[in-house]
Amino acid sequence: YVVKIQFIQLFITTNVKLLLIYIKAPQLWFVGLYSFDAFFLAVGLVVMYLLNSGNIWLWRWKWKVARELLRDCWPLILSGVLVSVYVNIDQVMIKEMIGIKDVGLYSVATRLSTVWYFIPVAVTNSVFPAILNAKNNSSAFYYQRLQNLYDILVWIAILIALVTLFLNEHIIDLLVGYEYS
Repeated sequence: YVVKIQFIQLFITTNVKLLLIYIKAPQLWFVGLYSFDAFFLAVGLVVMYLLNSGNIWLWRWKWKVARELLRDCWPLILSGVLVSVYVNIDQVMIKEMIGIKDVGLYSVATRLSTVWYFIPVAVTNSVFPAILNAKNNSSAFYYQRLQNLYDILVWIAILIALVTLFLNEHIIDLLVGYEYS
């Protein structure tokens, strides 16, 4: 369910972003859209929960569950933070070292690589509950599921690399326009 909502949210907001680019909307509209992006995802998840599971008014905070979740998912949280820092700090460094024009060139190359991030995130989010359940059942089963996830992610990365290698000009034209080429 989470992946479905994430896909719908990504599809809608990506199309709206493309529309805003097409109509040459002010930058403030993009800021608003990014804020709406998170809100739309949250509302979608709550609606999906209500349709499939139950009543949000029965929710209660449980410290034990919160601690377990933080203990189990801290690698995902840390990797998300580090990816955000990594993707943006290099642009600041390039601007200071080389210049603003090179930041623009680098920014497009970065977009070309980050446009694919949603795929491994969706796959990982989909199988993460099953991996956690396997950890409760058997250590060997847990490690087998982890290995399967890693295998899938490697093959996805190889496929993405090949698509990017052979279709990079078309992807750049689609993302930033023919004028950029």
